[in-house]
Amino acid sequence: MVVRVLISSNASLSKRLNELIDNLRNIFVTPINQTIELDLSKVHWVTPLSILPLATAVSKFQNHNIVVPAPILIGSYLNTVHFPLGLSFQNVAASHSYIPILKIPLGQNSIPIDQVVSDYIQLVITNFFSSAMHGSGISNVVGYFLSEMASNLGEHSRSNFSWIMSQYWDHTSECEICLLDTGVGLAGAYRAVGMTVANDEDAIRKAVTGVSSKGQGRGYGISSNIRLFTESSLEGKFLIISGKAGYVRVFGKSPIIFNLDNMAWNGTIIMVRFKRPSQEVNIYDYIE
Repeated sequence: MVVRVLISSNASLSKRLNELIDNLRNIFVTPINQTIELDLSKVHWVTPLSILPLATAVSKFQNHNIVVPAPILIGSYLNTVHFPLGLSFQNVAASHSYIPILKIPLGQNSIPIDQVVSDYIQLVITNFFSSAMHGSGISNVVGYFLSEMASNLGEHSRSNFSWIMSQYWDHTSECEICLLDTGVGLAGAYRAVGMTVANDEDAIRKAVTGVSSKGQGRGYGISSNIRLFTESSLEGKFLIISGKAGYVRVFGKSPIIFNLDNMAWNGTIIMVRFKRPSQEVNIYDYIE
């Protein structure tokens, strides 16, 4: 079955989100025992958010002769970032503008997630942000975000793997990081510890207001990160998709919780996009 992927060059988060949902919906209706062919020939421009969920979804068809044709305009880039299967962390080779798709095993026999996160933080800082950024607080920003989000994935997702991809655009001084899993999602994480959750929308609302599934005192990772990126000089955008619901907060705008139409992501997707800070960002001003 041919799935024609549509990704425009429109940088609007709402536009990119709608395109992602449409592309995922078209993949999900393909029977898993069929060959799936992604047609990216009309795609001119991609971001981590636009292709990492597609890579994860398509990789499930690999045992059924997936064919991913080389698109005319971005085939070289997709090959470079190892779309769709990704790399193990040991084999990663980053550049000043991207860190390719990484597929990170989770579980007792895997490299500890804390170690992987520590090394990934250094990749982001070293490759995307020059020594001129010293004193801006960007190392603490990236470190806090990745540590907290990876902790959620590693401890509560019940997924075998997590995926992450990052991109930096020098001409706009913007960075985008997307990470995801295919586990139980936020609702499943709450229910696993005996908490009552009405639906995916309710689970997201709990997460963004600091209700923890980890125990008292550790419930503010997501909510603090949202404030950090969307209320500071980072002028960021924060997105969560879990199950049949999502959350968006953009700098200078009110947050939105929404339901997905006829589509669900089994697990959690988190994306943050932010600018190089124009002044020092102190993460402790935003941690509750």
